[in-house]
Amino acid sequence: MVITYSITKKDLFKHLSHNQIDFIITTVTKHDASHGGKRRNTGRTELLRQLASDVGTTLSNIYNILHDASITILDS
Repeated sequence: MVITYSITKKDLFKHLSHNQIDFIITTVTKHDASHGGKRRNTGRTELLRQLASDVGTTLSNIYNILHDASITILDS
């Protein structure tokens, strides 16, 4: 399973600029790639908490941004 991130223009997250959303997705993508796609025990939650405080939003908004921007491609 391959997960890629792309930015869609929605009316959600109006308080965040396009650059901030792009920064969040790029940072998380680089972190996931540096850990071989492994999500557990890699410090991902701490990274997301730090991103939330840097950007000025909540952790749940970060999760929502990543969920809305993700596309799952199944190998079959």
